[in-house]
Amino acid sequence: MAMEIMEKQEENAPTLQEPAEENNPLASQMTDLFKLIHEVSLTKRQEVDPSLVTRCPKGVTQQNRPIGDELELRTWGLFEEESVKKPAPQPQPEPEHTVNLAKDLKYGTKKSHREAENVHFIREFLKGRVNRDAFKCMLAMYYYIYTEMEEMMRQAYEKKDPIYSPLHFPEELNRVPAICEDLAYYFGPNWKKAIPPPTRATKEYLARLHYIGTHEPAILVAHAYTRYLGDLSGGQVLKRIAIKSMGLINGEGIAFYEFPKMKVKHKVFKDKYRQTLDSLNVSQEVSDRLVEEANLAFLLNMKVFEELDIISGYSTLETQQAEALLRRREAQALATSEQKSACPFAKLIGQPGIRELAMKYHGDDMSTEEFATLKAEYEEIKAATRRRLFVQYGCTLLAVASAVGVSALLRKR
Repeated sequence: MAMEIMEKQEENAPTLQEPAEENNPLASQMTDLFKLIHEVSLTKRQEVDPSLVTRCPKGVTQQNRPIGDELELRTWGLFEEESVKKPAPQPQPEPEHTVNLAKDLKYGTKKSHREAENVHFIREFLKGRVNRDAFKCMLAMYYYIYTEMEEMMRQAYEKKDPIYSPLHFPEELNRVPAICEDLAYYFGPNWKKAIPPPTRATKEYLARLHYIGTHEPAILVAHAYTRYLGDLSGGQVLKRIAIKSMGLINGEGIAFYEFPKMKVKHKVFKDKYRQTLDSLNVSQEVSDRLVEEANLAFLLNMKVFEELDIISGYSTLETQQAEALLRRREAQALATSEQKSACPFAKLIGQPGIRELAMKYHGDDMSTEEFATLKAEYEEIKAATRRRLFVQYGCTLLAVASAVGVSALLRKR
C-alpha cells in the first residue's frame, strides 16, 4: 500500500524542473534525493516480491524471509546503486597524546620512594641527629654520582635525544659545582685527594648511569626526575635540619641544596618540569620503561644510604642482608596461600633484633608458606593486643564519662 500511495502522489506532483527551483541548489539536491528513493523503492519491490503491495509484512518473500525482516535488514546505504557517488573518506586525525608521564612516575615509584626514605640514616637525619662524618661521605658519593650523571646528560643533549633534551636544564639544576664547594668546606682545598673513594654501592650506581647514558640516553629522564625533583623537595627539608643540627652558618656546607640560578620559586619550576614531562610524546611502553628505571634509581640511592647506616653505626652488613632476605621472603609470601606453622619468634617479630634472630633460626630454608604463616601469627597477635587495649581504654573512658555525668547531675540538685 505504501508503494501505491507513493506512486499516486508522484503522478499528482508538479514537474521537477519548476522555475522557482532552477536556481535553488538545495531544492535541486532534495529533488535528486527523492528521485533516488523512488528508483530504489521500485527496484526493492521487484527484488523482494512484486506482491509486496498486497501482502502482509509478516508474509515471506521469494527468498523465504519475512517481508518485514527483509526490509529491516537492509538500509538505503546497503543497496544504493553503485552509480551514486560516495563521498571520499576523510583522513582520520592522529589519536591525542594521553600518556601522563609525570603522574606515572609519581605513583609508579611511590613504594620505592617510601622505602628509600625509611633507611635508618634518613630517619635519624629527619629527627635532627645528623652524623657529620656520614654527611661528608654522602656528599663525596654524590660528587661521583652527579659527575657521571650530568656528563651523560650533556652528551644526550648534544646528540639531541628527542625525549631527554626538553628536560635539560643545566644552568638551573646541575649540582657538581655546588658539591665541589661543599667538599672544599668539609675536606679543605685538597678535597679531591681527601675524599673517600667510591663505595661498592656508588660504583654500581655509576656503572648503571654510564650504561644508560651510552645505550638508552632517553631513559636518563628517570634518573633526572629521581635526583633533581628529590633535591628540590625533600632535599630542602634536609637542608634546614643540617643547618640546625651541625651549626652551619652563612650558608656554608649546604651549597648542594641551594639553587641560586633558579629564577623562580622551586614549586613553579617543579610544575614546569612536570608539564614538560607530560608534553613528551612517549608511548605507554616508554612510560613504563621510565617508571621501571626510576624505581631502580631509588633502589641504587637506597643502597648508598644503607652504606651510610653502617658508617654511622646504625646497622651492620649482616643485619642489612638479613633484612633484605626478610623483605624478599615477604614479597614471595604475598603470592602464596597461608598454611599453619609454628615459630618460637612469631610473637616477638617486630621487636629489635628479633627479625634477624628468626632468620638465623630458620636460615634460608624457611618456605614462603611458613613465612606467610609466621607473619599471619604475628599480625593476629598485634590485632588481639589492639582489641584488648581498645576495650580497656574504652571502659576507662566510659567510667570517666559516667562519673562526670553523675557529678553534673548532683551539682544541679
